[in-house]
Amino acid sequence: MRNFCLFILFFTLILSGVSGQKRTSIASISKGYHVCDKGERCSYYKVVNNQQYLKGKNLFEREEYRLAMEEFKPLTHSRDVNPYKPYAMYFYALSAYKVGEENVSRDMFLQLKGKFREWDKLDEVNYWLGLIYFEKEMDLQAEIVLAEIKNPNLLVEAQKMKFYYLRGESISDLQELLEETKDADIASLIGMKILAQPLEIQDHKLLNQLLQDYQLDPEKFEGLAAVDSEKKAEYNLAVLLPFMTDELLPVRRNLSNQFVIDLYQGMEFAQEDLETEGIKVNLFAYDTQKDQQFTEGVLNQKEMDEMDLIIGPLYPGPSVAANDFSFTHQTDMVNPLSFNSAVIEKNPYSFLFNASDATQAKEAAKFAEKEFEKKTAMIIYGSSKRDSIWAYSYKTEIESKGISVIDMLKVDGAESREIINVLSEMIPKEYGDEDFLNGKQKDEEEEVLKIAPDSLGHIFLATNQKPLMASTISAIEIRGDNVPVLMSEGWLSSRSTDYDQLGRLNVYFMAPTYINYDNPEILEFKKRFQERSHTLPSINAYIGYDLLWFFGKMMNQYGNHFQYEFPDLETFHSKFLEGVQYKDQRDNQVVPIITLKEGEVRLVNKESY
Repeated sequence: MRNFCLFILFFTLILSGVSGQKRTSIASISKGYHVCDKGERCSYYKVVNNQQYLKGKNLFEREEYRLAMEEFKPLTHSRDVNPYKPYAMYFYALSAYKVGEENVSRDMFLQLKGKFREWDKLDEVNYWLGLIYFEKEMDLQAEIVLAEIKNPNLLVEAQKMKFYYLRGESISDLQELLEETKDADIASLIGMKILAQPLEIQDHKLLNQLLQDYQLDPEKFEGLAAVDSEKKAEYNLAVLLPFMTDELLPVRRNLSNQFVIDLYQGMEFAQEDLETEGIKVNLFAYDTQKDQQFTEGVLNQKEMDEMDLIIGPLYPGPSVAANDFSFTHQTDMVNPLSFNSAVIEKNPYSFLFNASDATQAKEAAKFAEKEFEKKTAMIIYGSSKRDSIWAYSYKTEIESKGISVIDMLKVDGAESREIINVLSEMIPKEYGDEDFLNGKQKDEEEEVLKIAPDSLGHIFLATNQKPLMASTISAIEIRGDNVPVLMSEGWLSSRSTDYDQLGRLNVYFMAPTYINYDNPEILEFKKRFQERSHTLPSINAYIGYDLLWFFGKMMNQYGNHFQYEFPDLETFHSKFLEGVQYKDQRDNQVVPIITLKEGEVRLVNKESY
């Protein structure tokens, strides 16, 4: 990524080495060049070089990189006594990188290293070469040049670069790279990836070996040791949610946090039902106020040390505070509503009750492989980082199953019309000899879809943005070829949803929160909930119930660190949702896929879980 490099830092360093004024440092960095003594009249070529360099530098500062390259280029080839040459080569290479000419940039940086071996800015050169090599996925070459850096500040930035570009590699791939480089940073990254795994599959033997061989700081890896799972007569659960107690007044209607209240009420019903089976769980509700500092104050209370499980929080700031507490105190926590794996990635004690976007992509790919005859796909996704991860997760999954991706269409929510334009674009039909033999005339005009029906096996929509969902549905109806679409269940809750339209089309929904409302358990719960709350339960009430029902059962059977048993457990059949299964992951692996036909919702992948 271009912004990753923190260019301002390095530009400041470079500017400190040369300017439009004379500096004695120029003599020290360009050995063998004559520099005018004080008061001596400089030669014509030196004045020209100075002016040309300053002009190029000015263009560079104004981000006019191609024009800057034109000014710097003559200086890079000059055979004259030229103290500006290494700087011109550096800025020429940097300008080339900025305009996307990475190969040109790399070659110039390499020339600079070869010609000016004693230049005191070679650390910056090696940094940029490392970045270019990483972007080209030439990890070993990147490691080699970054190992030449000596500047302590740049070494810190180089480490961040390694972690950024190598974070997606598997532990086994990193081990191979470590064998080649013997780089302690790679050893540290492997340790962190072990840390991010579920506790029950962490390789402590490998971690201890890395700590010993590479003298890593043990404090960075505290908390990795397996903890005992303690069985108790009763369990204490901290429910950290944005109750926003200032809104809970008799005069307030249409509460913004009604979904939170429904979620908690569902837990209370489950708590009662667990107790009828002899399972005692105590719920302690804490208001996070959607504020990180406020949540930290809650977590600092002494009573929090006695908690066996944290449920929540829901918002980013409070989640950071709770994850820190969970990791430090080795207390399990579960997010009841999120689908975002980033919420749990840095804390091995944290879980998602829902299936993450990546897990939904994995299960959708299995379904597509089995159900769709044409082995081609188009992936449409939004402009957010989350949508991109979702889209590329699906791409990886289906390509591994032999399904080709013919297009990756990234669309901003405000430009949703582009989806309709792309999918419904018409072009003149090209006639072949067979058409003319069958009576077609060259002057006859007929238009066909640019993305031909027989070229597109299905569409995967990786977003929850309603405008993109609406445009995709509209585009499929315009096309008229009923190409299958896989998308999020979020569209089913939109006010714009036309269920008759969906019944006509070939649309499938990844539906982690799917509920069969014909379930007798649902009818009984509705009655109980309405008697107490004078309203019908929302989806969040069902989620709250099933969450506490599952984790209450797990703690009762396996203790307060129940996850050690997850790999061996079959799917847990919930009261309302389809089920819960974690195996060796930390998000729910159950992903129902549904479609609408003949006025009813049909579950089409029950056998997969």
